[in-house]
Amino acid sequence: MTYEQFLADGAQTEISLDLLLETGVLHQQSMRLNEAESCYRAIISRNGNHADAHHLLGLVAYQTGHHQSAATLIRKALLLDPANPSMMVNLAIVFNAGQQWEEAEQLCRLGLREQADEPELLHQLAQALVGLEQFDSALSAYQAALSFKPSDVNILNNIATLLIRLTDYEEAVRHLGQRRPDTATFTSSRRNSRHDIASRCRRRFSPACGPPHLPVSSRCLF
Repeated sequence: MTYEQFLADGAQTEISLDLLLETGVLHQQSMRLNEAESCYRAIISRNGNHADAHHLLGLVAYQTGHHQSAATLIRKALLLDPANPSMMVNLAIVFNAGQQWEEAEQLCRLGLREQADEPELLHQLAQALVGLEQFDSALSAYQAALSFKPSDVNILNNIATLLIRLTDYEEAVRHLGQRRPDTATFTSSRRNSRHDIASRCRRRFSPACGPPHLPVSSRCLF
């Protein structure tokens, strides 16, 4: 069977949608993004209301630098699955990556009304507030995220980055000192967002996972 035949067969039977999704995820984890996109589009051609396929297709768009398309697709996924926290976080990441700070802030605050203890939403809110140059509020949001994930290297790095920007060097050094020795990279907040999603994308599904629910944090973005 050729790959084209596999996709065509997948468009004909409901039972094969999970297999198509799993295949797309495996392609995406291996950075075979064209093949992943083909799988997700084959699913959508069979079921236009498949939230996971829209979400993952949005991540493909994000990975290829098409932030506006990514936002459109993940918005669609959220309309289909509005309570999914992973989709909220990913859309906020896309907004922040595209410097759409106000949209990211609004989305995170809406999400936090229902999930006040979600550290990834707090983290992305802080990223957006940095972009808006609301530094005191950003620091508070980072610290709130850190209270739930006290060993998170990205959050610690971003707090240190912000404190250095505010010339609070002593406090910045204290936060840097909390990092594990083998993770001594120091990056900007926007680059951390991109690294965060990429690393999570590589950690998501194994063939035994079945259809994804796409949660966040320890449950992953991807």
